Amino acid sequence: MSIYAVTGAAGFVGRHLVASLIAKGHGVRAMVRRQSDAARVNAPAATIVIADLTNSATLQHALAGVEIVCHCAAKLPANGTPEEIWAANVQGTANLVNACVAAGVRRIVFLSTDSVYGDAEHPPNEDSPLDPAHVYEGNYPLSKIEGEKLVFEAWRKHGLEAVVIRPSLIYGPNPADGTDYLARWAEKSVHLLIGAGQCRISLAFVTDVVDAIQRAAESPDAAGKAYNVTDGNPLSKREILQTISEVTGRRKRYIVLPGRPMYWLTKVVHAVTRRTAPPIAAIFDPRRIQFSLAHHTMDIQRIRRELGYVPKVSLREGLSRTLGKGAAQKV
Repeated sequence: MSIYAVTGAAGFVGRHLVASLIAKGHGVRAMVRRQSDAARVNAPAATIVIADLTNSATLQHALAGVEIVCHCAAKLPANGTPEEIWAANVQGTANLVNACVAAGVRRIVFLSTDSVYGDAEHPPNEDSPLDPAHVYEGNYPLSKIEGEKLVFEAWRKHGLEAVVIRPSLIYGPNPADGTDYLARWAEKSVHLLIGAGQCRISLAFVTDVVDAIQRAAESPDAAGKAYNVTDGNPLSKREILQTISEVTGRRKRYIVLPGRPMYWLTKVVHAVTRRTAPPIAAIFDPRRIQFSLAHHTMDIQRIRRELGYVPKVSLREGLSRTLGKGAAQKV
């Protein structure tokens, strides 16, 4: 069995990963920024280590004797300023990579995001071009692209085996951005559907993402590669809403708006409001309509083929465990 360190161990993915690694008999150092975060890890068998990615001095001791690092810590768009996002996701990753090299860590698995493909309309594979332009996420995608570059550079220059995981929207029990997103859809009874809600979206249940991370950590052939991760079954927004309705018992009503006319209308309004009312111009950004009309899916053939990844949790089961009656929603 291996000795792992998990950054962001008090976070959504980190907590599930720590629990899974311990269940398989691995030694785990759960890295958290503050002592107050330790209780959220909820894994008595884990060794809690206080370490701040933006403070290099705290990392060396945390990684002594560690074989594999799973880098799940990140500052997300909803939780930080652009400066904070860059400090955590880029400078923090640089500090961690340097500490890994100094400590003799064998492998690092970097949890990235599907947002590195930008507002991609066609299902990208891992060789598709990266694009940091994303209408909703500011400099977060670029920070993740830079993080990927840092770990791959360490692989080329120092032999630190680097693997990148690019998951789609992650959801599951307990608060998380993906879970909160779906919960807001569940709470609403009336939904605006641009273009009839036919755009297809990839999702991933948190335990499937954890399985993908562990496969990436353990496979000898994964070093130097990136892997997309989804549940393998993209659905349209309308199909997702219908499944939410069936799981929660909350009836949905839809207001369907034509896509192209809405795009041109917002384009005109946006041009006017940029000059006359800048604070509200973003509401009418036509890229929002484009985003609603585009498919947001990913090709996962590489991870299926090379790592034997098979998604186990369907949307219906995942939503039942997340939003259904009795589902856990505790911090």
